[in-house]
Amino acid sequence: MKQIIYSSAKQILENIKTGEWSCLEVASAFLAQIEQHNGTINAISDLRSNEDILKEAKEKDRHLKNGNTLGVDTPSMRTAICQS
Repeated sequence: MKQIIYSSAKQILENIKTGEWSCLEVASAFLAQIEQHNGTINAISDLRSNEDILKEAKEKDRHLKNGNTLGVDTPSMRTAICQS
């Protein structure tokens, strides 16, 4: 999990594209990090429920498994992140 949270957005995207990581794994890793540290640093003041976030991540994984892509992927803008 530590490898995920210390990876760049580009690395996370590549690992999702190759199937090394799922959107669910990435979301879970960041939620665990928030849960572990936010009580001390209070950096996140408003967050959807973990249940909703994990449900959406599972939906994104199903979407990818069916051969669909997420985000925008053009030569001038390489942005495809697990989000609506």
